[in-house]
Amino acid sequence: MKHQVVIVGAGPAGLAFARALSGTDLDVLIVERLGHAELADPAIDGRDIALTHLSIKILKELGAWSRIPPESVSAVKEARVIDGTSPYFLHFDHRKVCDDALGYIVSNHLIRKALFDEVQTLPNVELLTETAAVS
Repeated sequence: MKHQVVIVGAGPAGLAFARALSGTDLDVLIVERLGHAELADPAIDGRDIALTHLSIKILKELGAWSRIPPESVSAVKEARVIDGTSPYFLHFDHRKVCDDALGYIVSNHLIRKALFDEVQTLPNVELLTETAAVS
């Protein structure tokens, strides 16, 4: 088995990287310990991801953003950065920075599914499931 690029892990980073290589002549293999069914329909894992405007731009360029249901995206309008019990904090308000939002919150499993669905359409990407890299 020979491939020009081997990506270990079919999480958001690995899938996005494979999708980004779709316009190349590179032969890509993704090695993933989970099974194909778990990747195709990932379970809710309780993790929500805060996405910046740049992250969303990248997901749009990869074709994945349009696969995420709009009703599953929540705008971040304000944020406070605190340090333990200190009475001081940083406050960010979207109205002082931009018109829409500081960023957006999306469930991790939806990002994974959207990127997986994109990768499934690529002729230069092979997915090897139920396999772990050991070295």
